[in-house]
Amino acid sequence: MQTSESGKSDMHVLTARQRAIHDHIARQGFATLDALAMLFSVSVQTVRREIIHLDRCGLVERFHGGAGAIDKARRRDYSEKKAVAREGKQRIASKIVADMRKNETVFLDVGTTLETVAQLLAARAVALRVVTASLPAAMALAGADQVETHVIGGIVGGADGSLVGAYTAESLSQYTFDRCIISASGYDSGWAPTDFDLQKIFLKRLAMKRSKLAILAMDGGKFDRRAPITVARLDAFAQLVTDAHPPEMLLEAARGAAVGLDICEM
Repeated sequence: MQTSESGKSDMHVLTARQRAIHDHIARQGFATLDALAMLFSVSVQTVRREIIHLDRCGLVERFHGGAGAIDKARRRDYSEKKAVAREGKQRIASKIVADMRKNETVFLDVGTTLETVAQLLAARAVALRVVTASLPAAMALAGADQVETHVIGGIVGGADGSLVGAYTAESLSQYTFDRCIISASGYDSGWAPTDFDLQKIFLKRLAMKRSKLAILAMDGGKFDRRAPITVARLDAFAQLVTDAHPPEMLLEAARGAAVGLDICEM
């Protein structure tokens, strides 16, 4: 199938149903397979085949249980983030957890990748002190006797259960960390990680300042995504852990910034 320079297929080569599914996802930004099957009165298997085709054409972004619109600057909602790149996040989390050492004090940022890290830590028999502003990460660690979990108080900042505000920052400033694990939503043109929420970014920066080692954890789906606010320069991180081979320009930027790169491919 012929594609344009932007990577999108010519719409006239799609079937009527494929165009309708694409248009619906473009309007809504996100749709599940079940919802699409009900809307178009077809089976989930049929919708899945249509989504696979649209994804291969570069017209939608497929994920577990549904699809999203292609918009590199669009902010995904929490339910969509939880569905995207599950296996990749598991591989990233496995690497991050394996590197942690007994009795370290670790800051876990907010986000679904960090929630996966917390889930793996809860099953690992290594004594740690974990500090987080993520309610889901804290709940994942509940009952893990080997982990001393500190939840930084504050105002709930959204559906992801993140805590933000002046009290959160004040509480965080009382700690020092052996390592902090930071997430972000995309990269800028110079390959610095970027995100959407200034309050959350302020906490990321503060944790990095108070940590001996800053680790950036981002799945490969974010290589070509954008967000408006820079978290920190790439050289502020000691290590980038991802699940897919990065673009050559990011590899060059990481080498130039002396950032270690762990690619957790299948």
